[in-house]
Amino acid sequence: MLLIIIKKIKDLKNLFCKLFQHEIVVKTDVTKIVKEYECIHCKKQFTTSDKGKLIPLTTKRKETNKVLKSLYQRRKKIKKLIPNGRLKRSSL
Repeated sequence: MLLIIIKKIKDLKNLFCKLFQHEIVVKTDVTKIVKEYECIHCKKQFTTSDKGKLIPLTTKRKETNKVLKSLYQRRKKIKKLIPNGRLKRSSL
């Protein structure tokens, strides 16, 4: 009985999203542009594609975002250490 009620509630959440579209909030900032989103009703996850559109978050894209985030954080750390963002070359 309880399972039937839970399933009906889940179906209502999905129905809400089908009728009124997903209500999306930012879940994770990967970079300044790429983010991971989640619908507050049905808990579906989305991410930003390379063209800037929202697409479903698959395991492959989740892994890609994880690597992208680590590269982005390393780059930010290096930029903080190097003034003006450029390495000085020693004269030969």
